Amino acid sequence: MSTATLAIDLIDPNPDQPRQTFDESALDELAASIAAQGLIQPITVVRRGERFMIVAGERRWRAHKRLGLTEITANVRDDMSERDVMLQAIIENALRRDVNIMEEAIAFARLAELGMTETEIATQCGLAPFRVRWRLSLMNLREEYRGLAKSGQITAAQALELAKLEPGDQNRLFRAIKAGECATTLQLQSRAAVIREEAAQIDCFADHAKPSEAHVRLASGFEARVRRLSAMLRESTVDNEIVAVKRVDPSRADTLADLFAAMRGDLERIESALRAVAEPEIRLAA
Repeated sequence: MSTATLAIDLIDPNPDQPRQTFDESALDELAASIAAQGLIQPITVVRRGERFMIVAGERRWRAHKRLGLTEITANVRDDMSERDVMLQAIIENALRRDVNIMEEAIAFARLAELGMTETEIATQCGLAPFRVRWRLSLMNLREEYRGLAKSGQITAAQALELAKLEPGDQNRLFRAIKAGECATTLQLQSRAAVIREEAAQIDCFADHAKPSEAHVRLASGFEARVRRLSAMLRESTVDNEIVAVKRVDPSRADTLADLFAAMRGDLERIESALRAVAEPEIRLAA
């Protein structure tokens, strides 16, 4: 690596630079600082033929252009691969607060395209593996929601829950978010979980003819309703005593007992049907 004074016009920004948005007021402040004190730290560039591409320091380069300066001091590298350039750019920007989660996701995805695993990306960038993993999951977002995440119009938590859904289901969660139905993290996660469960139930029809609206309505949310019923029944029993029975009108006791008797048969049929579905998967796993 050598240090040289280069013409501003011979330097190009990195098109894969993680940071794609630049705060104008912050650039003005940086330009004022450079005008008063000079460039404290040279930018880093890599030689590309007769020109140079920025590896680190695009804000400093932009500030120089803003001041009308024609030259800038740079550390010149001749031996950097595309992957090395991307890694250096991410390392420089990874801990800056103004780097957007979607910008990070795109940068990590580019490294993955260059053959790096999630673990390698995390290790090389000095980041926690979960941060790389969930940033990469954002690439599952529909294009319009990527844009909203990039511009900060949806939060990181909202973007993550949207990305967990199939593209076709993301609109449903976004409508709930806009309607104010996901004001807390718990509400957001719960609504996303319900949508995933409903989608899983509807997928059961994949090998059959198109289901009727009635079938879809019955299948949607089936697991969620079963869980609620199971929780309700468990909560009715304390220390092996069925507390709820104490509140039952004696004149209604036989009717309720008949309902539970009918449910027993239904539950046995449902359990049998579920076992039949699960057994092939169990055999395959074995």
